[in-house]
Amino acid sequence: MSPQAEVLCSGAPRDLGLDQGLRFREVIRAEVWRLRGKWTWRLRAPLAGRDPEAARLARDTARFFPHLAERAQGIARGARVSTAELATLLACECSRESETLVGARAETAGSGASIALLTGREAPLFVRRSEPESGYRSLEIGIPWRASALAGVNERGLAVAGSPLAFSSAPLPTCAAPAVLLVQDCLQRFDRVEKALEWCECRPAGGSASILMADARGTLARVDLAGGRRRIHRELDGILLCGGEPNRLASVEKACRASQQLDAAGLLRALAALGGRALALDPNDPERIFGDLP
Repeated sequence: MSPQAEVLCSGAPRDLGLDQGLRFREVIRAEVWRLRGKWTWRLRAPLAGRDPEAARLARDTARFFPHLAERAQGIARGARVSTAELATLLACECSRESETLVGARAETAGSGASIALLTGREAPLFVRRSEPESGYRSLEIGIPWRASALAGVNERGLAVAGSPLAFSSAPLPTCAAPAVLLVQDCLQRFDRVEKALEWCECRPAGGSASILMADARGTLARVDLAGGRRRIHRELDGILLCGGEPNRLASVEKACRASQQLDAAGLLRALAALGGRALALDPNDPERIFGDLP
């Protein structure tokens, strides 16, 4: 992966966001203007904070994920867009299922558990090195206009990835902040899967999502969130999957079980023939993302 694909974001939450917003100003502004020209955007906006769904998302993010709300403010300032526009982009993004997540425990390789993200996103992805003034440093896969990472691995060997699940337009009774924001919380706060699971079980979050996590001890687990409901899944026979159509998941599982070595590199080889973009994380190698970002 080329050094040009990496962005260092450091300091207080707004400084973290400002580094990102300045680096990707043109990309973020182009995405705002692209959606402004679509009829769906005109129904969801105007962009002056009058979109009720995005306004509630922004309000509850500030309430339940204050560090991410401040980070979004920094991105908005650096990119010269409004936080309302960023909230609407996030609301649009979380309304559709985007990633297939794969976790595998490589017993024979001696490298513990690894996770992979298989995505068909058209959105540009980048590598972010987050160095917050408080909390763990992490290496992450990000989207230019989003404060929270799609996936990442922190300096203490916890790897986390999240994907929205089937979207429901029903009113959210308690919290409209998307559950996928918990990925960033876990990366910044925890060093073990069990601690991260406890956090995800008790924190308010809206919508539906799956969050997959692995640590350097070889623990692999997934939590599914749907409004106030939480369900934890443990790996079975070394593999744990989520996200995507059942036929797609069956193909992914078949490819993984046919692989002789399910470390991060082995996961990429297993997923190579399935289409889409595959990236993998190894908790025992927190300075590397396996796979290529254009």
